[in-house]
Amino acid sequence: MLVYLDHAHFVALDILRRREPSTFAEFLAFWLEHRCQMVISRAHLHEIGQSETAQDVENKLEVLQYFSLWSTSLEENVDCVLIREIRHQTLHRLESTEAWAPSRSGQLREELYRPVNHDTLRRFVRRNRAGWMEELRGRKQMSAFENRSIAGSKAFSAFDGEEEAQVGS
Repeated sequence: MLVYLDHAHFVALDILRRREPSTFAEFLAFWLEHRCQMVISRAHLHEIGQSETAQDVENKLEVLQYFSLWSTSLEENVDCVLIREIRHQTLHRLESTEAWAPSRSGQLREELYRPVNHDTLRRFVRRNRAGWMEELRGRKQMSAFENRSIAGSKAFSAFDGEEEAQVGS
């Protein structure tokens, strides 16, 4: 079964791996027993790459080494993840019908996802991290500017209202 995890799951798995290795090992055993395989997208790697420190990035990348990974094309637009997820869910439904040929299922999965090497992911994150961090700083600066603008306009509106009340008296 192909499984998508959110960024919060990577954080939780990293913490579990470091603080409770036996519980992490139980999780991995369950994962393998149920034949789960992780799908990782460019969006996942983008989020990992924007982690606060380089050590946080490395910790999350280390977690991935425990899993068999499948990926969408790393060079594709992030929006493709949703489209591929819809296709995957359609594939899953088709697999559950009696008329569906199991061999076709594997062929379609191969068309949607490719096995990916951990070193390839690590190089991709390292190559793009500086740009992703710059992007994040820009979004934070814009957000701070917007927050100041909103606060300023509220203060102006409150002041403006008081002045009107005084003029009307």
